[in-house]
Amino acid sequence: MTTVTVISMSPDDLQAMLDAATARAIESVASQTGELMSKADLAAHYGVSTRTIDRRQDEYPKPCGRDRWRRADVLRFDRERASV
Repeated sequence: MTTVTVISMSPDDLQAMLDAATARAIESVASQTGELMSKADLAAHYGVSTRTIDRRQDEYPKPCGRDRWRRADVLRFDRERASV
């Protein structure tokens, strides 16, 4: 005997679930590889200049060293900021 469960959701809800799953998968891979981002990489990620990163340090993830950020930390920061 087979049981079928029908789930009804809007296309926007489905897209949000797919986006969240994709973000978690990318974050997981970045965490495993330990990939680092330079200040220029971080600025490009946020679409700002490196000067903006310097001037507004409180608005961005904390670096793990001198001008280096773990990609997984940046992605986690983005996810947590988006959920607030």
